[in-house]
Amino acid sequence: MNNINKLNTLLNVINQLFAVGDYGVNHIEFLFIGVRNLLEEDEVVRKIFFDELMKSINESLSSDHDLVADIDSDLLCYLAHTTRWPEFYEFVKRRQEI
Repeated sequence: MNNINKLNTLLNVINQLFAVGDYGVNHIEFLFIGVRNLLEEDEVVRKIFFDELMKSINESLSSDHDLVADIDSDLLCYLAHTTRWPEFYEFVKRRQEI
């Protein structure tokens, strides 16, 4: 299984757990950690993740990559808070320009 598939699996499981039950972030934080670890380990997947995030914000329907899962807002907050990656600063800057 490649890292894009792993990321899609994690994102889908996060979304499914939020959809089917009364799970709070504290119940699935281990999945958030899995996403963070994967994005830290693979710069290419991290770039794809942020590219897809920006595309979803821009309401673009076309995609050059296979990232299909929706990206949960709680996951984004967790990643921004725990990583302080420069991509989040760039994302916020570009988002404010829209």
